[in-house]
Amino acid sequence: MSFLILLALFNGVCISISRAVNGRLALDRGAFSASLCNHIVGFLFLSLLLAASGGFSLDQTGQAPWGAYLGGSIGALFVALNSYVLPRLGAMRAALLIISGQMLAGVAIDSLNGGPPRHGSPVRRRPDPARRLSGPDEAFRRRAVVEISPPAPLISRCRADLATIRI
Repeated sequence: MSFLILLALFNGVCISISRAVNGRLALDRGAFSASLCNHIVGFLFLSLLLAASGGFSLDQTGQAPWGAYLGGSIGALFVALNSYVLPRLGAMRAALLIISGQMLAGVAIDSLNGGPPRHGSPVRRRPDPARRLSGPDEAFRRRAVVEISPPAPLISRCRADLATIRI
């Protein structure tokens, strides 16, 4: 379990770095061009990785339901929207808002699917109609409101404080 936690944390670091790099690229080329570059490079990287591991076969592509392939379109839209938003809001604000959206979507998905899987089991519980309706409602009633203020005054104060320190 600790390996999975570390892997998830590492994934979060990778996402933040990727967002910042794509946001910078979007300033030069536009959000959709940055997204296209991101996906071409990602496709090449994953293709090489799968080829090296021998883990891909065209026989497997038709086995998934058609809706499973929507993830690629949604992922491309995410990268394009993020490339547009990040340079305008900044990394911290964009990350907080994106994570908030992910949490709300996660609550909705889990409540519609009958809750998260049991510990150690990929099998979901049977959906309970009362829980379906109460999950999102509970999340909205207990939400935390985060005021996002510009960090510039804090940075200016820190610079002023550092300027007065003499070694």
